[in-house]
Amino acid sequence: MAAVKAFGDTYLPKQKPKGVRARVAALDYALEAMPPHYRACLALLVSWRNRHVHRSTDAISSSDREELVSAQDAIYEAHSHCDILKTLEQYDGMKGPTLKDISTLISASHRAIAAVDAKILVTANLKRYAQDVLSRAFRKSRKTTRDAQ
Repeated sequence: MAAVKAFGDTYLPKQKPKGVRARVAALDYALEAMPPHYRACLALLVSWRNRHVHRSTDAISSSDREELVSAQDAIYEAHSHCDILKTLEQYDGMKGPTLKDISTLISASHRAIAAVDAKILVTANLKRYAQDVLSRAFRKSRKTTRDAQ
């Protein structure tokens, strides 16, 4: 867990950054773990959600769009023949996402987070993490016992 804390201390300001995009970008920058087309899928998912939930006029960046288009074959193969160009047509047409679009973007987000998790596990000191968790649990248990007396 020390790796996650170090990441936060180094790359995230004490004040929460504005929006999910900024946090995903900071995490990706620090760990360099996400395949670029998965990061672009996350950007598309967040933008599409914000359009419908907040009536945002914000759009995905041209670099995210280019990444999605250039990875269309990989996305097609990895995500049950999803045609990302049709997905972008839905998005550009200000239409809601189809079930296929949603399932693809959610699957891509799962894979992006799995890549981040794998990177954290490789860099984390698991012995130190276990000791920290046990120490906190012990202190909390002692405090609860004292408060009950």
